[in-house]
Amino acid sequence: MAMKTDTMIKDDFAPRVFIGMSGGVDSSVSALLLQDQGYEVIGVTVDTGFGIAPEAAAQVCGELKIEHRIIDLKQEFRRHIVDSFIADYAAGLTPSPCLICNPLIKFAALCGQCERQDDMIATGHYVQKHYDRESNMPYLTCGYQAKDQSYFLALLSREQISRCLFPLADMNKPEVRRLAGERGLCSAARRDSFDVCFILNNDYRSFLRDNGIEDRPGEIVDTEGNRLGKHKGLFNYTIGQRRGLDVPLGYPAYVLALDGANNRLVIGPRDMLYRSEAVLSGCVYQSIPKPDAELRCLVRVRHKATLSSATLIPQPDETAILRFDQPEWGITPGQYAAFYDGERLLGGGRFQR
Repeated sequence: MAMKTDTMIKDDFAPRVFIGMSGGVDSSVSALLLQDQGYEVIGVTVDTGFGIAPEAAAQVCGELKIEHRIIDLKQEFRRHIVDSFIADYAAGLTPSPCLICNPLIKFAALCGQCERQDDMIATGHYVQKHYDRESNMPYLTCGYQAKDQSYFLALLSREQISRCLFPLADMNKPEVRRLAGERGLCSAARRDSFDVCFILNNDYRSFLRDNGIEDRPGEIVDTEGNRLGKHKGLFNYTIGQRRGLDVPLGYPAYVLALDGANNRLVIGPRDMLYRSEAVLSGCVYQSIPKPDAELRCLVRVRHKATLSSATLIPQPDETAILRFDQPEWGITPGQYAAFYDGERLLGGGRFQR
């Protein structure tokens, strides 16, 4: 496919860039690289009330001698991300808050700073941006090797992508840390954050209990509805889980489904976790018009999952049917699928029950 890249090359029509500053090494080096290329760089920290404090980002901006702005979105983040996370678990779903936060909170806030038509935004994501030579439509492709983060940007809008720059597109993490150290940035040794930002130590069960979700015991059943035991509360389990079931069946049992309506945990053998078809809702087509026919594509059903071949069948609304060439294991309602044409990110949607 004909393309032109937009990675480390300065855009002639983007003299000013608003970069999302977390205080971590990725955003710090991104700002540094843009500054080296001659951009007017303005650091923007979205204060959600969680994660690294804005003071850490302010320290980096001070080192780079760039303006630093703080946008207070604590209430919006609580309402749209945290409360939705809690409600999903209460309903027996397994949410992925980062995929929603990016388009709804973080990238929206950065775009909101743009006052001129030629203003751009940037983040420290490991992903590449290109333009189709025929349509001039921007699109994203996978980042460098194992650090690819395109999956987390599957729900960005076309308008958001059009303003984006990704300075780390052709770099890996060791190179980023080495450059930060060479340039004396305070973030050079700051550890990465891998977990959901508003949950300490990845202990989401304690977080949910602290936010009003009760351990409501219920029945453990097989696929025929036969009672096998008692569970401790559905939010304590995830699709594909094996440990902690304590139900002797004579074979390894896995969680197959969380029946929130009836407060039942459905378990069974591992091979029953394979699915040939799934339904997606809230589908976003960020780099192509919504297809009016079946679309062959590659699909990533979770972060770091191997890309698999599938057919996407769009429906009249924002849903779509995803039909896998080979059955996929562990499809989890509430999680997201990202679909690709080769390495080109097309969009994404949320798995339904």
